[in-house]
Amino acid sequence: MLVISGDRDPGYGSSSRMIGEVAVCLAQDLPRSALSGGLWTPGAAIADKIIPRLIENAGMKFALLTETGERCLIGCELFGSEAPKVGGSIRKEGAG
Repeated sequence: MLVISGDRDPGYGSSSRMIGEVAVCLAQDLPRSALSGGLWTPGAAIADKIIPRLIENAGMKFALLTETGERCLIGCELFGSEAPKVGGSIRKEGAG
């Protein structure tokens, strides 16, 4: 199971930061030549670029919940970012 959390109120603070990061990602991180033909939804077009932005700039955390209930944080480098805030590709929350 994927657990998503943020450092702001989910109904206002985190939502507005996510919307802003999606707008910046669409404007700056997506060259027109990256997607060939057809109609793309924003989620499909920026899927590999938005997660690092949300971790680095919007105070979001993404974690996998194991069968034993442990949370393993997912870091930016899984998505190609150079400077993860979370650290480690996948690591137990609170470790290292």
